[in-house]
Amino acid sequence: MDPSEMDPPSSSTNGTSDFGHFKVKLGHEMTLRVCVDIATFFGYSPADIDELERSDRVGQLFVIMMESRGHISDSNIEPLTDALTKLRLDGSRTKVEELFDIHLGKTTPQEGNASSN
Repeated sequence: MDPSEMDPPSSSTNGTSDFGHFKVKLGHEMTLRVCVDIATFFGYSPADIDELERSDRVGQLFVIMMESRGHISDSNIEPLTDALTKLRLDGSRTKVEELFDIHLGKTTPQEGNASSN
């Protein structure tokens, strides 16, 4: 799936649109290096990694790949956060957890931003 085919977040309050919003934000946070490191950790094929490296929207593409493989869902991102921990990407893990907490309604965007200032 092309990242441009991702549904934009809607103003609806249902969990699906909230998860869509989370995925878009997550995609914006993912750098090529982080995506390739995690993809390698998860054992993605060389073809998948090459596709990431050639993508203009690497973060969005990687989010689609992770969701299709069950590494993230609307209720669980533990495989992703575990990978970030094991790869010692603590800053990325913290940001991902903040975004997911906002998705779950545990914090507001303002509260999430306050911890990164």
